[in-house]
Amino acid sequence: MDEIDQEEEAKKLSLIIRKPQEGKTFICIKGIVTDMSKNIHIVLTMNVISSSDQFCERLVTAIGHERIIVFNSQKGVGETCHHAKTIESVLQIIRDPKNNIKVVVCCAHVKRVRDSIPSLLDAFGDSKLFLQQRRMIAIHIDEAHKYIPESREFVRGFNASHIVCDIIGYSATPDNIWIPNDTLFSDIFVRDIEKDLSIIRSTEYYGIIQCKFHIRDKLLSVQENKECVDDLSACIERHTISDTVFNLSYNIQNTNNKKLYGYKFPFDIGNEILHLKFIQEIIDTIDIPQGSYTYNFVPAFTRKVTHYQTTEILLKKFPNANVVVMNGNGIELYRNRGECEQITRMVTSRDCLEKSAKGKSEEIGKLREPSYVIQKLIEPTRNYPTFVTGLTCVGMSVTLINETIGNFDNVIMSHHHLSADKLYQLCRFVFNYSSWSENGKKNIKTTQFYSLTQYVVDTCLGYEKHIDELLEDYEGSSVNYTVINKEKPKKLTDAQLKSAALKLIERKDASLWKKFKVYDGNDIQVWALASDFYKDVTGNDLGGKSLPEKAEKGTNKEGFYLSSTTKSVDVQENNNIKKLDKQNWWSMFQLVKGQLNYARLCVGYDASITDDDKCEYTIWIKYVRLKDNEYTKAQLDIYGK
Repeated sequence: MDEIDQEEEAKKLSLIIRKPQEGKTFICIKGIVTDMSKNIHIVLTMNVISSSDQFCERLVTAIGHERIIVFNSQKGVGETCHHAKTIESVLQIIRDPKNNIKVVVCCAHVKRVRDSIPSLLDAFGDSKLFLQQRRMIAIHIDEAHKYIPESREFVRGFNASHIVCDIIGYSATPDNIWIPNDTLFSDIFVRDIEKDLSIIRSTEYYGIIQCKFHIRDKLLSVQENKECVDDLSACIERHTISDTVFNLSYNIQNTNNKKLYGYKFPFDIGNEILHLKFIQEIIDTIDIPQGSYTYNFVPAFTRKVTHYQTTEILLKKFPNANVVVMNGNGIELYRNRGECEQITRMVTSRDCLEKSAKGKSEEIGKLREPSYVIQKLIEPTRNYPTFVTGLTCVGMSVTLINETIGNFDNVIMSHHHLSADKLYQLCRFVFNYSSWSENGKKNIKTTQFYSLTQYVVDTCLGYEKHIDELLEDYEGSSVNYTVINKEKPKKLTDAQLKSAALKLIERKDASLWKKFKVYDGNDIQVWALASDFYKDVTGNDLGGKSLPEKAEKGTNKEGFYLSSTTKSVDVQENNNIKKLDKQNWWSMFQLVKGQLNYARLCVGYDASITDDDKCEYTIWIKYVRLKDNEYTKAQLDIYGK
C-alpha cells in the first residue's frame, strides 16, 4: 500500500451517524445506488451472520444479485450473488466485463480488514484496467465504532491508498472513533445526509425517551453480594449450569466450567447470578398474560449458558411461551413439549424455515431479515407471550421489530457492567416506523423498560440525547475530539456500588453519635457511663485499642487523650468531630462478616483548651446497630472482613 507522510495525506474518512434502527443501512445502500461512476464499493458488515444476511438481502433488492460479490468463506450469505473465497476469485469476477460488479460485501473479520482488504487495494492499484477505466474504491465500514478502533493503522493504510476515494463509517455510538492529537482521527467529517443524498431524518422514530421506566436499584443492592442468594432456583443456588443448558451451549464438551459467574467476573462476562435472579424476580411483577400475545426483549449476557438459562426461567414461568434465542447457533425457537423435564426444547430454527422455503427465492430472501424470521417462527403459536434473548446477535446491526410482530411490550435489562456504547447498541427496542401503515402506527405500544439500575437508563437516554445534539449542531461539518469528549454517565465504581448497597441497610437507631461531657472531678462516673453504653452496643468491655490513651509524659501533649477519627492518632478538637456527623454510617468502622453492632470512641477538646483545662473534654462514641435480616447479612458478607 502507498507510503505517504501522514501530514500530507488527504483525509478520506467521514462518518454517517444515526441512532439504532434509524436507517444506516438504507443510507449506505442509497449512497451506492446513486453513485453513477464505475467505482467499486467494499462494504464491511458486522462480523455476525445475521447482520451480513440482513444487509445482503436489502442490497440485492436495491441493485440486483448479479452486481454483488460476497467475499466470504461460506456461500450461505447472499446465495444468489457471486461468491468468492479468495482475493484471486474476487479479482477474476471483477475483471469479467459482463458481471458489471458494483459491490463487494464481506464481514469485518480481523483477517479481512488487516489482510484481505489491503491485498485487494494493492491489486486494484496495480491494475492497468482499473487505471484505464479510472475506477476507484469506496470503503464502507458498518458499526465503525467497533471496527475502526480495532484496526486504526490499517484504516490509515486505506486512507493512504491512491485507489481509495472514500472511507465511510456508520455508527450509532461513534465517540470512541475520535482520539486526540491525531492527523486522521482527531477531526472527522460528519456527513449531512439530507444535503448529500436528499434523505430527511424521519420524525417517526420510537426512541428510548418514549419508553416508561421502572428502576430496581434496591434489587441491585440485594444482588451485588456473595454468590449465593437463598431464593434462587435450585441450579442458580448451586451456581451450576444444568446439563440441559450446558449441552445446548456447547456442541462439543470442551470445558468443565459448569459454574455461573457472580460478582467476581472476568472481562465483560457480567454477574450472571445477578442477571438471572433479576429476571426471576421481575417477571413476577410484570403483567404478561399467559394466553395472549406480547412481545418481550430479555437480552442475556455474553456466555451462551445465560441465553439458555434465561430460556429455562422464562419457560418455567410462562409454560406456553415462545422463546427465540439468537446467538452463534442461529435463530432458534424454544417451547415446552409436554411433561418433559428438559423444558428447553428447540422447536424450529431459521435453518428449518429456509429448507422449507427451498426454491422460493423471494421467501428465502425475506428470511435474511431477523424480524421476519421471528415472525415466521412464532406464526403457529402466535397467541402466546414471545421473548427474544441472546446478546451479540441481538445487539448491533439487527432489526427485531416489524409491523406484523409489532414493537416490544416489555424490556428487561441488567447490564450495568457494559460500557455506554455497548449499552446503547443493545437498545434494539427502538425503531423507525415511517414505512408502517396507519393502522400499524396506531398499534404502537409504550414499551415498559425494566432496568436493574438507574445507570443503565441514564446512560441509554444520555447517549440518545448526545447523538441528537451532535447531528443538530455538527452534521455537515468537521468535528473535533474535544467536542466529542464531553462528560458522559460514568460506570458505577466499586466504591459507588458499595455505597449504594450499604445505604440500604436498615439501622435500629436514627442517631449515630452519643457524647459524654467530662468536667474536673466527674471523670470516673462519666467514663463508667460511656463504658456501659459501649458495652450495651457492642457486647464487649471498653478496653485495649478501643480505649484512648493519654500522651506520654515529657511531650507537649502530656495529659491529653489521643484518639483517631479518619486520620492519625492525635489530640482531637470537638468542632472537627462534630463535622463527622455528615459521614456515612459505616465510616470509621471496620465491617466484619456477621457482626451487626459497632462502636468507636474518641475524645475531643474545645479549641481554646489550655494545659490547665485538660481535665475538661467530651467522650464521643460513634455507634450503629444494624437490623438483623438477610439483606444486612449478605452485604456484610461482601464488604466485611
